[in-house]
Amino acid sequence: MLNHFDRQIAEEFKDNLLANQIPLEEIRIFGSRVRGDFTPESDLDVCLILRETSPEIEARISRLAWEVGFKHQLIITTVEYTPEAWYNSPLRESPFIKAINQEGITL
Repeated sequence: MLNHFDRQIAEEFKDNLLANQIPLEEIRIFGSRVRGDFTPESDLDVCLILRETSPEIEARISRLAWEVGFKHQLIITTVEYTPEAWYNSPLRESPFIKAINQEGITL
């Protein structure tokens, strides 16, 4: 279960993404901070489903993740997918995607 501190950081990151016109369709938090088996050095894993993507959008996401993470002394790691890749490609059967679907928390 995501603790209050991590949820606040995730919500702040989401708000920053939206304020910077990132074409966000869905955001899911997953990994050790959701499972509760994290250490102080663990990152915050974030899955972004984007209506569209480009190198410029990915660079903006990376910058925003760094800014919010730096502010809170936490590394934010993102993975990005389009809806087509997330819902309709063979990728959806991968253990990684299945784990995000099983343990992830949608904001």
